[in-house]
Amino acid sequence: MTEADTVSALLVSLSVDELSMRQLRALVGLFDIGETSLRSTLSRLHARSMIEVRKQGRGAFCRLGGGGIAVGRNVSRHFHEPDWTGWDGRYWEVAFSYSDDRGQYRM
Repeated sequence: MTEADTVSALLVSLSVDELSMRQLRALVGLFDIGETSLRSTLSRLHARSMIEVRKQGRGAFCRLGGGGIAVGRNVSRHFHEPDWTGWDGRYWEVAFSYSDDRGQYRM
């Protein structure tokens, strides 16, 4: 997993609109990602419209950008509890993924 994957996963999986730089530094530090690498990663993600950066005073806050939202719609389903209110108890569903010959995953 790359630094960009880690930052993207944090923004997609956490139930917050944005994270401050202080929060991001603390979170990526758990994955041995230093501040210099984090700033470089954020710069690349911003250039690809994966994140947006909002500045407030001397602080900066990151949130998913257009590209990150599109990716998040695809993968974030795995981070939320399913809605069981309509389940009548008559069926079970199983989902799985497997690797194809091209190294991609499909459901």
